[in-house]
Amino acid sequence: KKRKRERKRERKRERKKEKRGSFPVQYILVSGLNIVIMSAVKHLTSSSLAEAQSRSIYLYRRFLQLIPTLLDEYNIQCDQHRARMIVRHEFEKNRLLRDTEAVDFLNFKGETELEELEKKWKQRAHILQFLDTTLELDTQDDAVQQFLAGTLEYPTPTQQEQEQYVKSITIPLD
Repeated sequence: KKRKRERKRERKRERKKEKRGSFPVQYILVSGLNIVIMSAVKHLTSSSLAEAQSRSIYLYRRFLQLIPTLLDEYNIQCDQHRARMIVRHEFEKNRLLRDTEAVDFLNFKGETELEELEKKWKQRAHILQFLDTTLELDTQDDAVQQFLAGTLEYPTPTQQEQEQYVKSITIPLD
């Protein structure tokens, strides 16, 4: 009876691992005196489109949770709301995708991107390129010269100019 219970528990643990998705597999390579432990991730495919979409939603939430620490640690001067809108726009691009394998592939790519961001393997320039907040300054421009000299005056925008600006920075979600 004890053996039966143990086998049943073991099968239950294996099913839980499969439900979670990816799980690490350890490989030990011995070369000379150096022992190297490598871990590979076994990528499991989703059994249905609903499962793949739920993984996408989970990945999206993890990206949103990472944004505040990401902007703080990389010292990026960007509004959190704007960064969240950009991430949302990236996910919305593939919203209508109905191929399970394609959704799984994009989820895998997203997981690797998230891992690179969490482990700080990406540099600040990579994140700025994604957020598109890099400023291209033309040193011949009078406004740039005035700014660098500290004599630039800021006119107050009219209501119409403010509305126009909001429209220009709004990201369409279609």
